[in-house]
Amino acid sequence: MNRASKIAVVVLGVTGVVGTVATASAADSTNGKFTGCVDSKGGLRIIDPSKGEVCGPKTTQITWNEQGVQGLQGPAGPQGPAGTAPTVYLGDLVNVMVSSAQEGFSVIAYCQPGDKAIGRSLTIDVITFAKRYNAPVVQTDAASDEGWWEFSGLNGTESDLDIGLRPTCVHYPPVTG
Repeated sequence: MNRASKIAVVVLGVTGVVGTVATASAADSTNGKFTGCVDSKGGLRIIDPSKGEVCGPKTTQITWNEQGVQGLQGPAGPQGPAGTAPTVYLGDLVNVMVSSAQEGFSVIAYCQPGDKAIGRSLTIDVITFAKRYNAPVVQTDAASDEGWWEFSGLNGTESDLDIGLRPTCVHYPPVTG
């Protein structure tokens, strides 16, 4: 085996063994390279050329990088636990009596705190019949980001109304991980 082969074997064999020593000894290296001196018996001495350290006359100077070549990708990890599906439920029914003398009305039905309103069921019953009946004029029929549904408008009738509003709500479980 020639001298260059011996040095290569020494570098490959010693790099893993003295890696921590080299890191500690040449921690101030700015280029990420380590320098050492190999003697004829394969012994390695780490030096720091930036501090004026040099190899002796019976040793050979070698240099290697702190970061090696990228390794192979490892195996895939285990599958994580199954997530929890959101829960859809009906919120509490809110009933509001709107008299014929009342011009405007507003009904708000809430979901549980932190949940979202995604729909609604609505009933409008005419309680007392008058000479004419016109449908209420709807001004708002929408969900809010805060988890409630609002239905509001103008009576537009000469009758008393019973308005029932029930939100359809969704609960998203907290994300863990």
